[in-house]
Amino acid sequence: MEDSHSNYGFVFQVALAFFAPWVGAIGPWRKNRNDGADVLAIDFDDAYQGVGLAGTVADCVPQAHGDRRLAPNLGGTRRMRRKHLSCTSRVTDAAGTSLNATSVSLSVHLRPDLRVALLALGLLLPVYAAGQPAASGSGWLGTLGIGPVAFPKYVGGKELQVLPLPIAYFTYEDWFYVNLYRAGAYVWGSEDKKRGISLSVEPRLGFHGHDGPRLEGMATRRNSLSAGPTFDWQSGRTAFSLGYFTDLSRASGGGYADLFLNRTVVHDDRWDASLSVEVTRLDSKIVDYYFGVPASEATPTRPEYQPGASTNVTLWITGQYNLTKREALMFGSNLMRLGAAAADSPIVERRLVPLFYLGIGLIL
Repeated sequence: MEDSHSNYGFVFQVALAFFAPWVGAIGPWRKNRNDGADVLAIDFDDAYQGVGLAGTVADCVPQAHGDRRLAPNLGGTRRMRRKHLSCTSRVTDAAGTSLNATSVSLSVHLRPDLRVALLALGLLLPVYAAGQPAASGSGWLGTLGIGPVAFPKYVGGKELQVLPLPIAYFTYEDWFYVNLYRAGAYVWGSEDKKRGISLSVEPRLGFHGHDGPRLEGMATRRNSLSAGPTFDWQSGRTAFSLGYFTDLSRASGGGYADLFLNRTVVHDDRWDASLSVEVTRLDSKIVDYYFGVPASEATPTRPEYQPGASTNVTLWITGQYNLTKREALMFGSNLMRLGAAAADSPIVERRLVPLFYLGIGLIL
């Protein structure tokens, strides 16, 4: 069998390709017209073409990860239990977005030191992986699919949109993983392969003034990329994940702690279903950026508002029905309850934020 370590460079390219549609992480550097800052940019022919991976970002349009859990066995060889939906994006708690233009340039502003950090991470993770014992041929495991996803145009908005979006949930050699919008790599794992520490990244979407009537006249809230360490633990059918993410871009400049609990309720040759609960504590910088109303944007019907930190709670039911050994029906829904500081914002139309999806997937 060919040495799997030779593929780790390709694995990192997959990670970059995964995030490119969300945050413009592939493409030439260019100068921003407004402030001269260096940004990474990529253009899409279709504004919705790259919004990929079922949903939104860590509390940015209802969480699209459904089952953000550790890679199974953290290096073991059994096939991963396929659970779906991470914007999460992590949806992945902040504000969602709607891209209505027929051609759009999506960008994230990165400080020079963060550009160096991301580049170093991209170079060091494959090197770290190459130094680990070769896995016993588990290769690519998981499910890749596509289907209609229904979610609000922005978090707190009433109007839903339905888009055909990719759904991805897979691992590579139980080291690198993509849980819908969140991607990461394990840097440490216990001998029993039940505990691990990973470095993860996930995008966060902003919004535009035309995404809802309460947003008219407001400045655009930019997209961002968040990253941080997560500690993952798995025991039988129960999985636990705790992480802290910070804004790598110059959008909100804030951070959030994320606690995720998952329980598999059905798992056999045909059915795979789980229930999950997620608690996300957003700091005041993130909440103020995506839910605040500065004096310059206040109107008689939209008063000035400066919120503090907020805790969002998301409940999930996700699953998969294996039609054959290669094809599967993927389904899921969630309901996110905005914390008081976010829900009391004058731009929020409803506190409970839903998301639904149904897709056809290819079992790897």
